[in-house]
Amino acid sequence: MFFDDSEKIPELAKGTGFSIFVIEDEIKISNKKVVKTAKNQALSINLPKEATIEVEEINGKIRVDQIREIEERVKTKATSDQFIVVKNAGNMNEAAENAFLKLLEEPKENYHFVLFTKSPSDLLETVLSRGEIYILKQENPLDRPIMADEGSEELARKLIAADFNRLLAIAAEISDKKLHKNPREDAKKAAQVAIEILYKSYFKTKNPKFLKKLEKFLELYENLDRNGHIKLHLVADLC
Repeated sequence: MFFDDSEKIPELAKGTGFSIFVIEDEIKISNKKVVKTAKNQALSINLPKEATIEVEEINGKIRVDQIREIEERVKTKATSDQFIVVKNAGNMNEAAENAFLKLLEEPKENYHFVLFTKSPSDLLETVLSRGEIYILKQENPLDRPIMADEGSEELARKLIAADFNRLLAIAAEISDKKLHKNPREDAKKAAQVAIEILYKSYFKTKNPKFLKKLEKFLELYENLDRNGHIKLHLVADLC
């Protein structure tokens, strides 16, 4: 869902147990009126500080022990609205994100989980599918062109559309060092571009077929990043 005014964030968050806000700016929680400051400065969001728990990065990552602390906090019964805010949510490590998923399995009355991210593709598909997603129109990343070289984008679109036989041919082509000096990096770049194309397509259409493909490309990228066999994973992960 798109929204065009950041002042609406508190009410939108209050209306659901779990919401994801896609905003380019850095976020600052404030008791004051929402303020859009100069470029590259924080966007202040008016949430009650006394009823807000903020989860922020430690050395660039949100760790599982931080999510465990939240688990303990929400065991306390809340009689009024309480907000759990995760800034730069895409920087949760894998263990933290899995712990967060378990936290969502048993919703707590009056607790509202609020994630802020600049790039939804940094979140697990299982997290994206459980939350209400709100995208700030004036900073809408869906309208931006794909930031990739022509070759990577062309390859990404071929992989998205390919059937089994075509995947076999593409996998053989990518693995050919006469055509690709660094097959693994070229395959990873194409997977990254495909992920961006698919999440933008999903957010625009809400068609679940894009989520299914997105999950496959996320798996492909992870396997390639772990030095998995290039040809094998291009075919097996995307079929």
